[in-house]
Amino acid sequence: MSSNIIFPTNTCFDDTVEFIAQKLCNATTAEVLVLIEELILVHAICASPEGRLYSHAWIEQGEWCYERGILEEEAIYYALEKAEHYAKRDVQEKFVYSLEEVFKLNEKYGNSGPWEPALQALCRRSK
Repeated sequence: MSSNIIFPTNTCFDDTVEFIAQKLCNATTAEVLVLIEELILVHAICASPEGRLYSHAWIEQGEWCYERGILEEEAIYYALEKAEHYAKRDVQEKFVYSLEEVFKLNEKYGNSGPWEPALQALCRRSK
């Protein structure tokens, strides 16, 4: 029986950096230059339907948001229009990073984030 429910990976911060790496590795030189300008990493505080705050990460490119999920026991990347994504996630506060900033922060902290104390606190709380 097939289900259309996409479950969270619970590794969204790592997933976003992996998405960037895959996009860049599979691109031509000309495409890389465009992706460096277009891809944006977003770390955010979101609210569940019950009002519980949680940290989340995704990639934006123009009017599209990309994230990873589990569909039928397989990890997939999927896209939602930005307005739908923001409404679904009930975005409360966001931190936006260019790819240059992502590379610098990843090297500085040795991880994919979150790098902001407010997001780190939410991640600790959920463990």
